[in-house]
Amino acid sequence: CSQGTAQDPAVSIDLTAEFEVEVVADGLNNPCGLALRHGSRSSGVDYVYFAESGAGRIAVVTGDKTGEVASAVEGFPTGPCELGQAYVMGPLGTDFITPGKLAVSVGGGDRGPARICVYLLEAAAGQSIDWEAFDHEVRPSSMRSNGEEATEQFFGLAHNDGSLFVVGGGPGGDWILEASITKNRLSDLQCEIDGRALSGVRRPLAATIDETAGNGYLAVGHVGSITAERDSALVFYAPRSGRVAATFRAGIYDLVDLAYSSAGNLYAIDAAWHDGEAGGVYRLDASIVDNEHVCQAVKIASAVHPTSLAFASDGSMYVTAFGPSGDDRNGQLLKITGPF
Repeated sequence: CSQGTAQDPAVSIDLTAEFEVEVVADGLNNPCGLALRHGSRSSGVDYVYFAESGAGRIAVVTGDKTGEVASAVEGFPTGPCELGQAYVMGPLGTDFITPGKLAVSVGGGDRGPARICVYLLEAAAGQSIDWEAFDHEVRPSSMRSNGEEATEQFFGLAHNDGSLFVVGGGPGGDWILEASITKNRLSDLQCEIDGRALSGVRRPLAATIDETAGNGYLAVGHVGSITAERDSALVFYAPRSGRVAATFRAGIYDLVDLAYSSAGNLYAIDAAWHDGEAGGVYRLDASIVDNEHVCQAVKIASAVHPTSLAFASDGSMYVTAFGPSGDDRNGQLLKITGPF
């Protein structure tokens, strides 16, 4: 968490008036899993990739072409994904492990075995490729807990110089997995951390790494129960040992994505699955309430069932949102500017 003023974590601070929200694209089918590919220094233009999950594709928007959504990878299998309500889902998490290689979390449940597929996008500039035309893929050797095979799904991805971290799980347990990155390839995807057992909170969905502080901690957002309770937790893990370094009450309902700004502040997405109007984008500040370390949630923007966020080269933030329930084409890609 960033440093802030101690207040009741159940009551968020509202700073939405200080930020501007622009709709970049709408009519999207359950968008999530943002990953930005930064352009050249001369152009200053980013390429905004995200999973249009319900449509079974990875889509891309060029930063200077508002509303023009193109397919980068398409044809992913889709199926139901229960997140408080039944949604049609395909690919979920994304992360660039190199400037041209995009890792995508694929499968789970009716969509086939969970895996990470890596796509070489440099070879497909300006055109879409089929989801099975991946550069390579990795699958976990085992996801067992108490001797029972989990029906696993992978969600958030985050990487450092040597590893890609994957959060996900199923009925048998909630896991943080690690794959080695060697010569720009993933290998040896293993279940390294039992997130539920260590944190005591279910459903790890979000992951990011704080490189700005030099500590390399893996920050993971645990959703907890998908109800009208602010029971999400922010847990910091030491990647090498797998131990919990710190745990905070996040002060929001359903923490589904995390990202650090260039200033080192931590921002979170609250999907608020029980009530779309309660969702939003928050800065998480460190506070102490009743001698307990907690996060003070500072609201910077409202959104209906937001799902992911990422920062652009110019310091602005992109956010995906499912939009109101009941229609698979209510999704939006938003751009937020302000004092991050």
